[in-house]
Parts: sequence; structure tokens; C-alpha cells
Amino acid sequence: MTFFQRFITLARADAHGVLDSLEDRSLILKQCLREAELELAQKRLRRDELANWLELLGRQREQLDGRAASLDDDIHLALGRDEESLARFSIRRLLSTRKQLELLGEQERVARNERDRLSEKLEEQERELEELRDHVEAELAHERALAGATGNDRDCRDQDVSGSAGVRDEEVDLELLRRREQRESGGSRA
Repeated sequence: MTFFQRFITLARADAHGVLDSLEDRSLILKQCLREAELELAQKRLRRDELANWLELLGRQREQLDGRAASLDDDIHLALGRDEESLARFSIRRLLSTRKQLELLGEQERVARNERDRLSEKLEEQERELEELRDHVEAELAHERALAGATGNDRDCRDQDVSGSAGVRDEEVDLELLRRREQRESGGSRA
């Protein structure tokens, strides 16, 4: 066998070993479970961020509503005193505030829709994660049971081969000597 052939054989053996370790089902199952949990954690975090954003938008809406009410009062006061320039100034600010409220309302609607959609998806995926956990636990238990059965079979074979039934090495040597003598004496008689 040439060096090149030996190298190829060694590389193949190493590649098979790598593939075997990659295909370890229990590791793959555990990794899938961790990835699913991580994905759900990220979605929960995004949902919480959206909830915080909606709270902030709500506070901003309250401030803008208060400002709009105050400007409306200013407009009534200015019109009641025939202060048209002051009324125009307050109306301009009121219209700007109303536009801000419209934009804010649109932001709230988009954030609320995303939060609701994400919450529904999270509920569904949390149920799926529980099913996945149950499946992974069942598979791991099955693999442990198979490994335990294989280990027990190996232990039984090892016990039979090693002579753990109380036979010592000296007894084996003596029996071997007896059989050799019988063969030699039986062979010399013939």
C-alpha cells in the first residue's frame, strides 16, 4: 500500500468519524430545542419592546390631546376678544398638533397590529415548543434505553469472556496443561 493510498484511507476514516459525531441524534435534538427556545426568547423580547413603545406613544398622545385642548381654549379666547392674529397663531399650532396626532395614531395602529400578530404567533410557537420538548425528551429517553440495553449486552458478553463466574487464571492454566498432557499421551498411545 502506497503512502498516498494510506493517506486516502486515513482521510476517509476521519471523515466518517466526523460525520458520525455530526449525526449524533441527541446532540442534534438538543441543539434544535435550544434554537427554538432562543427564537421564542427573541420574539418575546420584540413583543415587550412593542408594548413599551405603545405605552410611550400613549403618553405622547395624552400630551398632544392636552395641548390640543389648550390650543382650542386659546382660539376661543382669542376669537372672543377679536384677536384674529392670535387666533390664527393658535389655529396653526392646533392644526400642527392634529397632524402629529394623526401620525401618532398611525404609529400606534402599526405597532398594535405587529404586537397582536406577534402575540398570536408566539402562542402558537410556544405550544409547538412544548410538543418539541416532549418529543426530544422521548427521543433522548429512547436513546438512553437503547444505550443501556447495548451496554448491558456488552457487560454480559464481557462477563462470559472474562470468566467472572468464579474461574481464576490459575485454574484455566491447570486445565490447559491437563488437556495438553491428555493430547500428548493420547497421541503417543496411537
